[in-house]
Amino acid sequence: MSRISAIVLSVVFAVGGCAGDQNVSSPPIPVTLESLVDEIGSRDGRIVVVNFWATWCMPCRIEFPELVRFGKEFADQGVDIVFVSTDFESDKQLAEAFLEEQGVPWPSYIRTDVNLEFIRSFHPEWTGALPATFIFDRDGHLRAFWEGMTSYDELNETVGQML
Repeated sequence: MSRISAIVLSVVFAVGGCAGDQNVSSPPIPVTLESLVDEIGSRDGRIVVVNFWATWCMPCRIEFPELVRFGKEFADQGVDIVFVSTDFESDKQLAEAFLEEQGVPWPSYIRTDVNLEFIRSFHPEWTGALPATFIFDRDGHLRAFWEGMTSYDELNETVGQML
């Protein structure tokens, strides 16, 4: 390899590495129901979209890119996306790989509490179906909830009413 080729490759890898840092995903943080509620409450003054998903859930995987795009585009308007994986903690590496593949640039979580208790305590109308999306207004009040896939447009319409 010529010296010029080596320099060009070094620059490409250096620039690529810097650009990639903007979308570096960290491992999902273990979260209990109590710590998740605290996390949502700590975002005072921001609209919080909480999405429960799993790596084995095909509808979750399909909607995920739109949620990531929405989160990136609306962050400057006071909107946070909180992803909570419902995978078993033993599958944490699968969740981490998926988050990285999707380019999630903010902290995400993995549920540690027993599934049924967690579901019933988070919201009594949630059956546990995935994906599930909850939208909290700037005061921390639940304003919208649905089970099943969502879209960028649906989020835009629902959150847009709160901006």
